[in-house]
Amino acid sequence: MRVWGATAAVVAVLAVSACSGDEPADGAAPSAQPTAWDITATEGVDGASRQVVDGIGVDVPADFTADERTAADDTTQLVLQRDGATRSEVNVTVTREEDVDDAAVDAAAATAFAQLGATGSASDLVRETLTWEGFGHAVAVQGVLTLEDGTELDVEYVTTRDPQGTRLVAVWTEAPRGELDGSVAHEVLRTVRVDG
Repeated sequence: MRVWGATAAVVAVLAVSACSGDEPADGAAPSAQPTAWDITATEGVDGASRQVVDGIGVDVPADFTADERTAADDTTQLVLQRDGATRSEVNVTVTREEDVDDAAVDAAAATAFAQLGATGSASDLVRETLTWEGFGHAVAVQGVLTLEDGTELDVEYVTTRDPQGTRLVAVWTEAPRGELDGSVAHEVLRTVRVDG
């Protein structure tokens, strides 16, 4: 399925400049139980503008820029970067595909998990099944990404699909170690929804 390769390619691009001596984490199976990771939609980010990429909308905070890129055939990525920052904090990737079901979401998340582990720059990787309000079935991959300069970032990559099964949606968020929960990136993640 084309979706898996696109997802893996996006993760590889995001992690390519990182470096760590940690061993890749093993591929723990996702949990089937509800978790505290479940994503509840929010009305929006104060002062943000709304941007839509292939029918999937996201709030762009006032001090961020949004750059739309074509990542592959039928795949579009919206990169959100804080003004003056060297890395993006949020990336929304939408891949058009026919008959995207929950199994395709699981497979894309498993590919992302394996790809991150294979970089050698990600540690403490965990993968959990969750629900995302407005989308439904989703899988989150979380871990710690170590950059070439030794900086550690908490990262999360959430994969889901639109209710019609026509688009695979993946959102990458990152923040300094220990700051992802409650971060602007996580607030932005909660604004992602089907807008068209």
